[in-house]
Amino acid sequence: MINIENAVNRLQSLFRAGDVDRLQAECFSPNAMICGESAPAIANGEAAIRDVLDYVIKQTPNLTISATEVQELSDSVVTTWLQWSCPSEEGPIEFRSLTVWQKINDQWKVTSDMYGIGRFEA
Repeated sequence: MINIENAVNRLQSLFRAGDVDRLQAECFSPNAMICGESAPAIANGEAAIRDVLDYVIKQTPNLTISATEVQELSDSVVTTWLQWSCPSEEGPIEFRSLTVWQKINDQWKVTSDMYGIGRFEA
């Protein structure tokens, strides 16, 4: 089984660091796509992905990300169900995503992410 934990930890660390350019370069493929609940369209292309990442950084500064399920599709493609959570004055901000990772130059990068509001039930 492929160990994707380091890639998830790097994703979390770079979101917390708040450096959108480094986050995008190190964790997202150049052709990444992101979409989810209430999004008007699929974000694709480097400028659109940067805007999404910048928004998430600003809204969730103490973000915690954990993988609840991992599925190896091939040696270079893995899917994860991720739980995202951030404390706030109104209560935790929580969402979950189905994330597709692709191994590019020996690094796992997000190539597709589909998110929804809420948390997985135990």
